Amino acid sequence: MRGLWAFLVAAPLTACFSPAFEPPGAVYHNPLDVLDAGSSPRDGGIPPADGGIPPGSTASEGSVSGRAFDLASAIYRVEGADGGTPRTLVSLSDVADMCGRLEDGGLPAPWNVVRLYVAGDEPGAYPVAAILPPLGATAEFDWQDGDGGGFGFTTGLDGGVQLDRVDLAGLLTASGSYAVDFGDAGSITGRFVASPCPALPPNPGE
Repeated sequence: MRGLWAFLVAAPLTACFSPAFEPPGAVYHNPLDVLDAGSSPRDGGIPPADGGIPPGSTASEGSVSGRAFDLASAIYRVEGADGGTPRTLVSLSDVADMCGRLEDGGLPAPWNVVRLYVAGDEPGAYPVAAILPPLGATAEFDWQDGDGGGFGFTTGLDGGVQLDRVDLAGLLTASGSYAVDFGDAGSITGRFVASPCPALPPNPGE
């Protein structure tokens, strides 16, 4: 009985002098830290599937030239699949049925469009630059107001395009994500599931 009493007294005292182990603190993870450990679109980040935009969807976040929009329509076309220079063109817009509109003569104003021109036709990460780099991409934001209003375009300076899936035959959907910095004009990030569209112009802006 005396031994049990000694144990009950000594155990709490021993615990008081035992080394304390604190749980590790939470580590901050920037959701744009994907391509090159950057912290913004200027660093080439790509929003992952859990970055605020659901996977398997077409949507955008951000603004360019003071214009906020939801790029909810996406189409694509692959060039060079028959042995030429491989290129993947992705066009994103806030106008529904973009491919059908292009086949009928063009998008009805007002519209906002982001054109991604990728120097490749395979899944992977492609850094964005103002002039198309090897195995890189360019981005352009175009817009037009309605009723004969203003129009314009802005060239992307930094960022990246991630192709997750692309169909060289142009029969299935393509998917991916992007983060583009337009300098002082703003920046956008987003994801896309794009339908094939033969009516997409061969080069951005045409």
